[in-house]
Amino acid sequence: TDISIKTELSDYEKDGNREEDTYRISGSVNFRLDSTHSFLLKGYTYDWDFTHGYPGYSYGYKYGNVGYNQGEVQYTWDINEWNTFITGGEAQVQTIDYIIENSDSTIVTVNKDVTTSSIYFQDEAVLFNKLTLVGGARYDDHSTFGSDINPKFSMMYQPRESTRFRASVGTSFKSPTIRQLYYSIPYRHSSFYARSNPNLKAETAIGYDLSVEHWMMNRKLMINLGYFRNEVEDMVIREDTGTLYNGLTLMEYRNVEKALTQGMEFMC
Repeated sequence: TDISIKTELSDYEKDGNREEDTYRISGSVNFRLDSTHSFLLKGYTYDWDFTHGYPGYSYGYKYGNVGYNQGEVQYTWDINEWNTFITGGEAQVQTIDYIIENSDSTIVTVNKDVTTSSIYFQDEAVLFNKLTLVGGARYDDHSTFGSDINPKFSMMYQPRESTRFRASVGTSFKSPTIRQLYYSIPYRHSSFYARSNPNLKAETAIGYDLSVEHWMMNRKLMINLGYFRNEVEDMVIREDTGTLYNGLTLMEYRNVEKALTQGMEFMC
């Protein structure tokens, strides 16, 4: 049995306009039943109390609390020398409770809890000592956006000791943030105002990755070349509304029907 606990405490103050108190506590228990079965329990909690600015401050007066709690249980079964099965569940709760007083005396109130429950599984198989296949799926149930299933498949082929080819394809689900959804009125953000949009949809995407890794000079130099592509539906962006709010540009969070990101990566 392996037990791990980590704690972080922080007290930050900047004269005149910023005070923050935070703590983070994370822990895990890894319990191996025998040579083939093990359980992993993990937990994480985070709390942030803050005061930014002061009444009448040109960038707004913000104060309140943000919290995040997460728990996970995972089971691993080493079926044999070439096959490993993993399954687990996870629960997350994000809480926000704070107030923004804009310089025009308008008040933004935010008091919201968002929960996400998930289950997942993954199977990894090594074939012929050269080909590794990994397949899995994750089910998420979001308190605002409902449920979604996202599978992923990846592989690694190693024709020789110094060379590896990797490929993966999978789908993903990303919910908008509380800031993007639930702020009651526009809030100042640097040189503009931003407005939430409660009608936002969650982002969904399918992503592809290809890469080759090669060791040279008796494993003293490694080069890696990769390509990635992500096709996103309903990507959340911040867009100019074409109007002003308190004399500054008013931006609003909106969905883009289709978006594409792709590129090359090189590492040496």
